[in-house]
Amino acid sequence: AVIGGAPLAIMYKAVNTMDSMLGYLNEKYKYIGFFPAKIDDVFNYIPARITGVLICLSAPLVKGNIIESLKIMIRDRKNHKSPNCAYSEAAAAAAMGIQLGGTNVYFGEVIYKPTLGDKKKELNEDHINECIKLMYAAEVLFMLIYFNCIYWNNYKHMLQLPIIKWQSIFNIIHNYLYKFVRWIKWTKKILCQKLILRLEFLH
Repeated sequence: AVIGGAPLAIMYKAVNTMDSMLGYLNEKYKYIGFFPAKIDDVFNYIPARITGVLICLSAPLVKGNIIESLKIMIRDRKNHKSPNCAYSEAAAAAAMGIQLGGTNVYFGEVIYKPTLGDKKKELNEDHINECIKLMYAAEVLFMLIYFNCIYWNNYKHMLQLPIIKWQSIFNIIHNYLYKFVRWIKWTKKILCQKLILRLEFLH
């Protein structure tokens, strides 16, 4: 969306959805799922690495260390079959001081995966909220960096606007932030519900 607007955002979402629906390494989807899985890897190559760095920069929000998070992310970046997933997962695990991966059960089959992060704390439900905080903090950081890099020169003239126009701008920003907070609460609720259902399914 940042690079190509709505058309590229829709195309990216289509590729991402295809990978979610078909990108499985089983007999049913082995061949038809290969293409969307690889295209998804290409589309996410740069965003995954940017996201990993932004999550590391957000580490203090969950009492983590930025430098340590970056080191662990770089160390564990290849501990995943996907060339992209480990960046954000390792960064989040390092920021929260937990370890992800290892032995898990999927559809009744025991599968071992390399670990991500160092096990300084036991994994518990509190880390769900911490992970959501990291996600939103990374989004806000990205928008701030993007605004400063791309739009600052275009909006310099706004500093010379009269007070009346500034009030109108502040009202627009206030309404936007109100809707954004409501969206955050709704997203958090949906994510928690999905995670609870997944945990119930795995048990």
